[in-house]
Amino acid sequence: MYKVLIVDDNKKELEGVKNLILWDRYDCMVVGVAKNGMEGYEKAMELSPDIIISDISMPLCNGIDMAKKISDENNRIKFIFMSCYDEFEYAKEAMILNACGYVLKPIILDDMQEVLGKTVGVVRQTKEAGVLEKWFDKNKEHIIEQIFRELIYGISENSQSFSEFIKEEGTIYYSIAIAEINA
Repeated sequence: MYKVLIVDDNKKELEGVKNLILWDRYDCMVVGVAKNGMEGYEKAMELSPDIIISDISMPLCNGIDMAKKISDENNRIKFIFMSCYDEFEYAKEAMILNACGYVLKPIILDDMQEVLGKTVGVVRQTKEAGVLEKWFDKNKEHIIEQIFRELIYGISENSQSFSEFIKEEGTIYYSIAIAEINA
């Protein structure tokens, strides 16, 4: 399940988002709520959510400043911003932070659910890419050995060489090798 933190100084809006969205439908669960940006930052550091849904205009620390501070610590967290203001500057700031969505208040449930669905897709892809990166790091030596075997001998552990496989698929490829020999 993906963890969600909701940050809003308006208790009615906060409770509405928390209670009206069918979180299970999006493989999400609300792990915490905060009433301002400072509290939101502290909860984000404590709970490590995947998604933060935040108001922009709040006391002590607005949503944009909170998101910047959180992103400096953990850039994998995705943000959805809510605001009463339909102003370009807020949307521009949200875009600079790579926000996944910007929803105007009063919240229309369908709009929030659409943005949430897209955001969950981005989080899923990010996590899958992380798993692939960890797999590559773990198997890097074997992969490099396999590439050199292909480049030098034109064979692989499989019965079919990589170059034959590529030719069958109709793809053109080029091989480049750089080797460093330590003496």
